[in-house]
Amino acid sequence: MHRQSPHFSLQVDSLQIEKGSRVSIIGPSGSGKTTLIRLLAGLEAMKEGEVALNGTIVSGKSPVPPHKRDISLLSQDFGLWSHLTVLQHIAFARSHGKSLQGIASDRELLTMVRIDHKADSFPAHLSGGERQRLALARTLAKRPKILLLDEPFSNLDPVLADSLLKILDGIHDAWDLTRVQVNHPHFGFRSKSERIIVMRDGRIVQDGKWDELVSEPADEWVKRLGEIIA
Repeated sequence: MHRQSPHFSLQVDSLQIEKGSRVSIIGPSGSGKTTLIRLLAGLEAMKEGEVALNGTIVSGKSPVPPHKRDISLLSQDFGLWSHLTVLQHIAFARSHGKSLQGIASDRELLTMVRIDHKADSFPAHLSGGERQRLALARTLAKRPKILLLDEPFSNLDPVLADSLLKILDGIHDAWDLTRVQVNHPHFGFRSKSERIIVMRDGRIVQDGKWDELVSEPADEWVKRLGEIIA
């Protein structure tokens, strides 16, 4: 479980994310990126303020639990189940743990992430890239309206990471997903993100398109990032 320092505080005055958009969150380590998406997912409680989805408040004294928010979160930790096959992973996630029997849509999803030929394999018999595709497919199995990603591809080589991003972009367009993704500063976050949010010390310091950020950097970190990623 991700935990921030006991002295860490997150202060986001106002953040609105439009349906169907692709949003990247970047910033130095410890700036609050992961905490922000965990608050959106309902995995951490807000001490003040509120989270609303489609106009309905889902945080507060009677919070809507994570599994009822139509949100899925994919992190760096694959968290795969060694005793389940690839297809069983998808069936289990899609049915909220009620069935291991795959259906046609489960196999279609495996085809979309290009591991349908591994449907009957166990995680131990998959390559690193195949395990990551399975983790992505399992995250999408419930057909979430909002997909949150916490640097899921940062530990992969650039070629594999790029191929997975292209798969994800295709699914995003086909399903009209809303995607909020924490990205490593050196990862290719600009290509499909209509909007980039920069965080520092628990606050949003800049919000806009990449060209806007680097033309008028909010602080030295953004300025240096713009110089590194020309």
